[in-house]
Amino acid sequence: MCFSLQKPLNQKLRQELLTLLTPAFVHELCEELKKFFRHDRQHNRYLTYSQIRVLRGQLWNLKEALEADEPPAEWVKREPILASRRFRHTPPANGTFEDCFRRLPADYSHRVCC
Repeated sequence: MCFSLQKPLNQKLRQELLTLLTPAFVHELCEELKKFFRHDRQHNRYLTYSQIRVLRGQLWNLKEALEADEPPAEWVKREPILASRRFRHTPPANGTFEDCFRRLPADYSHRVCC
């Protein structure tokens, strides 16, 4: 299989990925990851939730790139975002990413290296 980063994805693969990338799927994936990380002896809940927001943002960017039919080389040029949940107790059954998640800028300016 020849794969070029400059060419858009195969349309069938693109459609399958778009079908998979729903808010419900993203929610379930994040819940499973949280369960997985709870088994770590040095589990840091804050770090886990921060990484989950990054993952949601990456999946949101991927979904938008697929909808725009961008080639993979363009995906890495997208502005990084964080995505937090808009819901508290009821997981998303349907709806758009905008309905289920809140887009936040990935601002790391307050972080410093020691």
